[in-house]
Amino acid sequence: MFRSRPKPAALPPIDLAVQDRLRRELSRRQRADHYYFIDIVGSCNLRCPSCPVGNWEQPMPKGIMDFAHFRKIVETIRARHPAGQRLFIDLYNWGEATLHPRLADIVKLVKAHGIGCGISTNMNVFPAMREVVKAAPDYIRVSLSGFYDQTYRRTHVRGSAYAVKANMYRLRELLDRHSNSETLVQVGYHIYRSNFPGDFLKMRELCDELGFLFDPVIASFMPAEKAVKNIDGEIAPADRALHDNLVIPMRLIAEIYRAEGATLADCDYRRLR
Repeated sequence: MFRSRPKPAALPPIDLAVQDRLRRELSRRQRADHYYFIDIVGSCNLRCPSCPVGNWEQPMPKGIMDFAHFRKIVETIRARHPAGQRLFIDLYNWGEATLHPRLADIVKLVKAHGIGCGISTNMNVFPAMREVVKAAPDYIRVSLSGFYDQTYRRTHVRGSAYAVKANMYRLRELLDRHSNSETLVQVGYHIYRSNFPGDFLKMRELCDELGFLFDPVIASFMPAEKAVKNIDGEIAPADRALHDNLVIPMRLIAEIYRAEGATLADCDYRRLR
């Protein structure tokens, strides 16, 4: 006798009121007159195919910034801006900040100078998570691209979704334990064809459970040098699978911008960062 499979239970709707509050709070904390990106670690434990660390043709410089050197940089930044000007330092660009053995001390130093502080991590490793939570950065951004391990490993190569989710639960537990820390957690979910809608909805549900901001974004392709070639139709064989997995190909993005007639009087990164 044929028996149909039961329909899966519908996922509970995300709490939009909580998400809106978290989004507004993150925007408030990140608001500044000038921003700095400082890579305190010049390497990453993953090799994501859409990230320069994972696909750049030239090897990237590696190393861990000396704490005394970082202190001089922060002191110089503070001295170059007038009192009362709001500054913000993001401790990342392409490197994995959690690999720095003195990350908590770095966060404390930035905060002691009255400067906002943010961290981005792939969340596969976070050795000093407790100490960093106690140091209370303004936000921690978790960058990921899937809920299930098989999906996640496709676009976060060398990573483990099991490790990411375990660390997300650990982060929630530590934030609750150390109530003096008001760190906001933002989950940057990179959307590909391969991780939507199933993984997307499950990760959204997890963020709702943990009280983290779910912040999805359409995945793009970097570095800029390769993106330009991609737009011109030059796609390296090694990048073909990633290109076919993009929701919106880089060439189409360029066409949309041209059709919209978008123009920039100046580059915000040159002016404010």
